[in-house]
Amino acid sequence: MSAREQTPLFQALTGGRTATEKERLALESANLARYFQHRQELLRDSLSAVEVAHLLGTSRQTPHDRVKAGTLLAVRERGGLRFPRWQFDPNGPDGVLANFVPVLRALDVTPLAQVSWFVRPNPYLEGRTPLEALRAGEGERLVSIARGVGVS
Repeated sequence: MSAREQTPLFQALTGGRTATEKERLALESANLARYFQHRQELLRDSLSAVEVAHLLGTSRQTPHDRVKAGTLLAVRERGGLRFPRWQFDPNGPDGVLANFVPVLRALDVTPLAQVSWFVRPNPYLEGRTPLEALRAGEGERLVSIARGVGVS
């Protein structure tokens, strides 16, 4: 029995039962499949770097530079970057939603976790998504909430 299987939390969650190797592998495979499905759902409505450059009227390098600078959100997917479409606003500063950049920079988690955070209902926002709150002009509040994400 591994050290993890001896912890009180593990014992409480499993009722003291340990999985066989076959069961463990099946659970890991199912979890991996759920992760891939979730990732595809989050990136379904996204743009390539070339599409973003065209959208913003910039060079092909600019979207990559803006990701490095923390002014655009992108997730690496199959050798390229995918940019969630919802971050763009033709009336916003630099082509993104107003107050998006400070909120993005306050999120100290992986890019995929950032995408997920923006689109999932948040209990600190009365069940609204951070994206909804951002569109409602609550940028300062979101920065404060975002700073707590990923902090343990």
